[in-house]
Amino acid sequence: METSRANTQADQGGWQVVIAGEADVAISQLKANDQQAIAHRLARLQEEGPSLLTRLNTADPLYMLHVPTAPDVRVVVRLGDDSTIEVTDVVRAVTLRNIFAHAS
Repeated sequence: METSRANTQADQGGWQVVIAGEADVAISQLKANDQQAIAHRLARLQEEGPSLLTRLNTADPLYMLHVPTAPDVRVVVRLGDDSTIEVTDVVRAVTLRNIFAHAS
């Protein structure tokens, strides 16, 4: 699966991962090893589905995908009604913590 093109889609294992344009831009700004780590984790997400996701405490139903080999990177996704998982953003863990610290 390639993560360097906007709106990339891959269909394996019943789940389709779609990378939104904004997320694609964010991924392209990361180091090559972090980009690779995200690609590998998204491939696993396609196979295993939402069991790898953690629900975020937001009004909009968003989820976080942890990337173990890029521990500072968080992938934010939204689940579609049709077995689609949309990657909406990629952020650093410290950025995510700061956002939620100011929200409470």
